[in-house]
Amino acid sequence: MKSTRRQPSSPLVLRPAYGRSYKTAEAVIKDWQVGKDFQIVNGPYCSIRDKPRLAKKYSCIWVNLITTIVRVE
Repeated sequence: MKSTRRQPSSPLVLRPAYGRSYKTAEAVIKDWQVGKDFQIVNGPYCSIRDKPRLAKKYSCIWVNLITTIVRVE
């Protein structure tokens, strides 16, 4: 029998689009809020304008913006 309890959703993880990088988390959040493009990790590009559609499609209730990337060589 299927459970009627809803599973907790995972965050939708986004990274800056088009090779942009940021020095502070505040700068990332500001660009998200003004509508700049980000990319879903292993997925399409999107912006804050797409948030209602993304929440429905990916069954998520929050978005995590990647603010720090560490490159290991």
